[in-house]
Amino acid sequence: MTAPAPVSAPTTPVSGHWQVSVHRCLTISCAICGLDVWDEYVVHFDSEHELWEWVSTQGWTIRRDGNVLCPKHSADADCAEHGHHWDDWSLFPGDPGIEYRCCERCSAADERRIDRQRHRCP
Repeated sequence: MTAPAPVSAPTTPVSGHWQVSVHRCLTISCAICGLDVWDEYVVHFDSEHELWEWVSTQGWTIRRDGNVLCPKHSADADCAEHGHHWDDWSLFPGDPGIEYRCCERCSAADERRIDRQRHRCP
């Protein structure tokens, strides 16, 4: 006994159907946060060369382990591997007894209390 031939579903013509195209494209996301190239929308590329060329100009990196990271996580990984790149110490605006500094790569912050001893002028 043979099974009946499958019946294809009826197709409904769509207005403007000649304007619909199927394209093969590439997208990329961060291995840590899943962030696509831009938050607002997913950027599509026609070739791997185009994808890597554009992504490399936006601060994304390919790590030694093969993971691709967004700019924020690339900076975090660089600091974890090479240490922070601190700017100069500055006085904390709300408390003159505290100094702070920020990493120029990943925006980590560090602070320290400073002793300001008052000396009488001779």
